Parts: sequence; C-alpha cells; structure tokens
Amino acid sequence: MRIVTAFQLTLALGCLFQFSGCAVNPVTGNRNFTLMSEADEMREGRQAATEISKTYDIYDGLPALQNYVNEIGQKLARKSHRPQLDYHFTVVDSPEVNAFALPGGHIYVTRGILAYLNSEPPLAAWQSLLGVTGSALLSGYGRSHELEADRLGAEYLARSGYDPQAMIKVISVLKNQELFDIEAAKQEGREPRRYHGIFATHPDNDTRLQEVVGEANRYAQPGKFDDHHAEFLHQTEGMIFGDDASQGVVRGNTFQHKQMGFMLSFPPGWRIRNKPDEVVAVSPDGEAMVVLGPLGDQRGAPADLAQERFRPESPAEILSMTSNGLPVAVVTPIAQGERPFKAAMIYHEDKAYLVAGRGDSPAAFARYRDAISGTIESFRALTDAEKKSARALEIRTIKAANGLSYAGLAKESPLGVNAESYLRLLNGQYPEGEPAAGQIIKIVK
Repeated sequence: MRIVTAFQLTLALGCLFQFSGCAVNPVTGNRNFTLMSEADEMREGRQAATEISKTYDIYDGLPALQNYVNEIGQKLARKSHRPQLDYHFTVVDSPEVNAFALPGGHIYVTRGILAYLNSEPPLAAWQSLLGVTGSALLSGYGRSHELEADRLGAEYLARSGYDPQAMIKVISVLKNQELFDIEAAKQEGREPRRYHGIFATHPDNDTRLQEVVGEANRYAQPGKFDDHHAEFLHQTEGMIFGDDASQGVVRGNTFQHKQMGFMLSFPPGWRIRNKPDEVVAVSPDGEAMVVLGPLGDQRGAPADLAQERFRPESPAEILSMTSNGLPVAVVTPIAQGERPFKAAMIYHEDKAYLVAGRGDSPAAFARYRDAISGTIESFRALTDAEKKSARALEIRTIKAANGLSYAGLAKESPLGVNAESYLRLLNGQYPEGEPAAGQIIKIVK
C-alpha cells in the first residue's frame, strides 16, 4: 500500500463517503455515484490499518497522550456528518512531520507533528481535515476542493467548541516547516522536502481561505474560545523529539547507536541527518560529505568485502589495519577521478559497516581529506556508561526569564547548528520571534 501525504489524503479519501451505486452525500444532501459500500470501506480500512502497523509503531512513551489525542478526535467526529463511523485516532512513533488517514475512520498523527503544535485547536484542525471532512465531492483536485475541505473543517471545529481560525494557524505551522526546510536544504546541498503536497500553494493569508473559515463563526458557541495551551503542553511534556534511541541518536557532531553498540564523530560544524538506512554528514559549504551505513553480516575479512564492493585496480589501494580494537580495511583509490573518495569497511560485533567520504572535486577532497579520515578513525565501540546515556531527546518546558532569547538557548541546546530555528518552530515563533518574560516555552533536552 502506498502512503501519500496528509493533504493528498484529505482530497483523495472520497472513500470516507463512498457507497455502492448512487448514494446520498451526507454533507451536501445530493446523490453521488460511488464505488464502495460502507461495509467494504470499513473492511478495507481494517486491512489497511493492519498493514500500517507493520510500518509504524504506536507511540507508547506517553500513554496519556494517546488518550488525549483520541478524545479530541472523537469530539470532532461526533459533530461530523458521519458520526456513526468507528473512528480511531492514533499517535505513531515517527519523527516525520506528517499525518495520514485510511478508509473507515482510521486517522494517524506522528509525534513529529505534535512537537510543532502549541495548543489544542491546531491539533483538532489537523484531525478535522484528515478524518471527518472527506467526501465524494472532495475526491477531485483543485482549489475549490481545498476550500471545501477548509470549510467543513472549520465548521466541525466551531461545532466542537474550538476557534475555527485554528485552520489557518495549522496551515501556517506547516508552511513554516517548509520554509525552514528550504533553508536547511540549501545548507545541506539537497532538494527541499515538500511535506504537504497540494497545500504547497495554499497560503495561510489567502483571501478565500479567510472567508470560508470566517463563515464557520455562525456555528461557534457563545463566549471566549479556550485554546487549552497549558493542557496541551502538559500532555506533550516528555515526548520524544527527533529520532528514537533505537534508531541511533545525534549529539552535537557525534552519532551513537545504543543497540548496535558503536559511535563515531563527524567533523565539527557539519550538518548531520539520521536517515532510515544511513547517516549523512555534509560540510558547511556542501562540497564534501561522509556517509555511514550498515552492510549486514561480516563476510570474510574487511579487505575481502572492500575488494568485492569497490574492485580497486591495484591491491595497494586497500590497507588492512586495526582501529580502536576493530578490524578495518581502508580504500583510497590511487587514480582519483572527478569525485575522489576514501572509504572504510569496519567490523564490529559480527556486523559490517561502511564509512565513506568524498569531495565534489579534487580540490574539495584535498581540503576535507583529513576531516574524512578523522571520521573514519573515530568509529569505536560504546562503553557501558555511554550506552546508558545514549537516549532520545525529549520535549521539556521552562518559563522564560526577562531577556531570554532563542539564540541564547541554542548555545546550550543538543539540536545542532540549526537549534535556534528549531526552537522558534517548536514555539510557533519562526522565523524571528522571541520569548516574552513569563512565557512557557518548549525546549529539547
């Protein structure tokens, strides 16, 4: 099964309102031609949820958070046009900034997106968009369908006691994520990620968006809206931020993997990304990089694996040695090409690892050769004390003192070179906001 982005699913989940033949659309009252009975929809949703469970683990670090998110979703579902569905709202253990839905009322949000929200209404708006606004009339594409999803989402928010303006706030959160990633991508020499699919052209200051959200005010309950800011921060206090310890953790310029029992140090100032199948570090100017990746079980000696993988022209290009007590084979081609490199096969606890660095040009490789060599030489086993300390980062809250700045917090933060931007994003004050004295703000420890 292919998982698409959250807002693509918002439009594509016409199956949430699909019945066999022609059926009455519960939103418009019109009859629509549809392809799936409600029973089929529910069955398909259960099957898809089983497949999702093979890809994503449920986040169990904070059991109360699961209940909190589900209660908010159920409140919205009761005010939707399909309250009879058996809805399931689940937090999954992923650092990705994402959410997605399946047929039959199965809605998932990642802990990654929860980290960047700061009150209950934006969370409700996210769930409203995903889980209870889908209909056959939204199964097409285009601006009118986006606005219809916004209209319904805002209506359900207002009916549930939330400020419908949260629709606009959550879109702003997502757009700020994209803006930040564009800057980070430039630094890292990669293409920016587009988290939010068709909403890439859906600005939070769009006039029609403001209008359709404003229309929901007629459903609002009398009195002042409560954003439940303190309750939201309480529920997310202690939530894992970034990679789980089982995926390895980045601390400053080091990468530590508790389960695999090793660590290595990348050059200071390099930008490190812990990807599902490898760890990549890029130089500040983007002209050199180092990659760490697993190669599976050991096969013969490290030199044999190096010969098999790189097939050097001369045996002199492979140097066997012991580094930090581990068997290593280092490959340095004598005849360097346009993108010269240096690589090492390292054996540790019955597993083989590759650490390889290259430059975009011979001149770049010459500048960073010592840094690449230092990274290779830094690979070593973790001590017992280091294994105990290799834990995931967590969301914490503090009260801002007078004169506190995100730049000051960033100096003590484990979030690396972009810590200042991350802290602003976490607190809804990107790109240039600063905490006010007495404000409760999120940090990462």
